Amino acid sequence: VTRDPLEADKWHHVLVTYDGSRKAAGVQIYVNGEPQPTAVQTDSLQGDIHTDVPLRIGARSAGQSLPGLAMQDLRIYRRLLSA
Repeated sequence: VTRDPLEADKWHHVLVTYDGSRKAAGVQIYVNGEPQPTAVQTDSLQGDIHTDVPLRIGARSAGQSLPGLAMQDLRIYRRLLSA
């Protein structure tokens, strides 16, 4: 859980970082450059992080797309980025 829903019909910059700590507290969410509060319910990851399930962006699960969603300039990095 983070903030109120994003305003419809308006572009927002959303950034998610993860520090590799295997803790939920290691995830930070930013909206338009501002860090967002999060509610950590369980602060540890269980099991292996690798999965055979593909990453889905713009869908909740197989067959459940998010209507009206538009994305531009999606980037995924496998390394730490400097500020």
